[in-house]
Amino acid sequence: GNLKTYSYGIFFILFNTLENLVKLDKFGVVGPSLAEKYEVSNDGLKYHFNLRKGIKFSNGRPITTDDVVYSFKRHILAKGHYHLVLRERLKGTKDFLIHSQNIEGLRVINEREIEILLTRPISKFLMYLSYLNMAIVPREATKIDTPEIDFIHPASGPYKVISFNENEVVLKVVKEHFLYKIGMSEEVIFKKMTDSEGLEALKKGEINLINPRTATLEKLAEFNNNKYQLFPSEQLINLFIINHKSLLIKKFPKLPALINKYIRREELIEERFNSFMTPAYQIIP
Repeated sequence: GNLKTYSYGIFFILFNTLENLVKLDKFGVVGPSLAEKYEVSNDGLKYHFNLRKGIKFSNGRPITTDDVVYSFKRHILAKGHYHLVLRERLKGTKDFLIHSQNIEGLRVINEREIEILLTRPISKFLMYLSYLNMAIVPREATKIDTPEIDFIHPASGPYKVISFNENEVVLKVVKEHFLYKIGMSEEVIFKKMTDSEGLEALKKGEINLINPRTATLEKLAEFNNNKYQLFPSEQLINLFIINHKSLLIKKFPKLPALINKYIRREELIEERFNSFMTPAYQIIP
């Protein structure tokens, strides 16, 4: 069937229309996605990826390692702190930024195999590759020097955009995608509404799902009955940002692990969020 939903951010649209080499599962563990398998060298400087056989964008064009290279170059040229990791650690990036040549650290072996070479190890590099801004995009549908992505683009994810305007975005499932499963909504509609408008539309049955950003817990409690189902958040915003270069962490290197081990998540959730959330655990050791 179709799912009408209240729009709660461009992120959720791109999350369903774009896919990465790897992705996190519900337990926060990195696993295969567009890449069916990968190998990491013992020194952590070389990553070998094998793309799935037969994967395609929603327009039918095969996804190849050339698209991976293009996506990485686009990422490096974009502005913002998220892009510093590749700029600083991917081999040959400085020459690429100066001369716009090929990047030494992106070694294409064939259409399905690519090696990524780093100058220094990155402990969470695979997780970094799972972030949305590292999604694989079609090289012919985007500009290499801008972070913006055309919404009517060939999708690498399980849904594609079939219509888009400032008030509504309509996605359609791609049944040929390797992530497609029977029972997935054929069509998903994102609507632009305020929280008040969305909650009222939910009461009237005009939409099926809402993720309010400003509504109070008291307001949400009105929907905690047999007619509606409240889904606890599976992704809790980071409560701690650890500066690993700080003197405190250098003096007590086990401090992040101790915080992760002894923080009383259930009590925090019950006390601050009326038990509307589920405990989250640090996925970076």
